Amino acid sequence: MKFSRILLILFLILAASAAPASAQAPADLIKRRQADLLYPIGTLVQSTKNQGEKTFIIGVLGDAVFAGRDAAGNVVNHLDAAARASNARTGAAKRRKVIILRFKAVKDYERCHLLVVSDGHQMPAKQLADNQKGESPVLLVGTEAGRANAGIPINFYEVQDADGAISVRLEFAPKAARSTGFDQINPSLPRLLYRGLGRVVETP
Repeated sequence: MKFSRILLILFLILAASAAPASAQAPADLIKRRQADLLYPIGTLVQSTKNQGEKTFIIGVLGDAVFAGRDAAGNVVNHLDAAARASNARTGAAKRRKVIILRFKAVKDYERCHLLVVSDGHQMPAKQLADNQKGESPVLLVGTEAGRANAGIPINFYEVQDADGAISVRLEFAPKAARSTGFDQINPSLPRLLYRGLGRVVETP
């Protein structure tokens, strides 16, 4: 998929708001949008060591929860649903096959392209990413703002407007990404975040 299409998808997801009156609970909309963002993020922040592969492996470390309900009230795992939707794409919109792995602790880790890190697992995950950077880099993604100082390159956070609408935003630390082996960062990503859809964090 071309970068322009990926950027458009990223923009649309970040620009969307979760109104309290929606048929789907705001918490579920946030989880769904976070899940939908993972593949575009992995396409815009890459390592030359991982290029040309036919699969895109997303890992979840710890108790990061993507479980919830869809608009019809059915129990669903938003991450699994996003993977199924991505894998069902055909034609020009076709993507690499997405595989989901889950780990209770760093010791359980198997090779991933992107790893969602639950609260409390940041430091072991950072050590893991440092160890993997020369062989098979893994992009760490946190679920709370402010994790860039712990070496987590990408973090989700939420903003709430005066009318109660909630949106997902991205916190991106380019130096943290590069330090763990991600040497191909699309320059359009920081520009997109500077447009009010997130923030770029300069770490030491």
